[in-house]
Amino acid sequence: MKTISGCPPDDGRGKAQANPDADLTVRALGGTVAAVARLVGMRTAREYLELASHCESEAAKAQDKFSRYQLLSFAESYRTLAESAATLDRSSKALETIRHAPKRLNL
Repeated sequence: MKTISGCPPDDGRGKAQANPDADLTVRALGGTVAAVARLVGMRTAREYLELASHCESEAAKAQDKFSRYQLLSFAESYRTLAESAATLDRSSKALETIRHAPKRLNL
């Protein structure tokens, strides 16, 4: 069975520490959440779907139930990540639209 790499390995230290330069990084990357997500190693929805498809393909070739089950579980997880990445991208675009919309007068 092939090893399928999905995300960068966990450093084992738990939650990431706050980055005081995060705001500068976001601005330097154009202010989009999606750009920052790419910086930290998150894949695009399309890449997650490709990984899911690959897992399903390998599951179909697997000789034992355990391997099939694990590969199909990976595929399901990658599809969930694809949905999350797509939602993040849409929300990022909506936020940018709101930020650049002309301010209305509150009378």
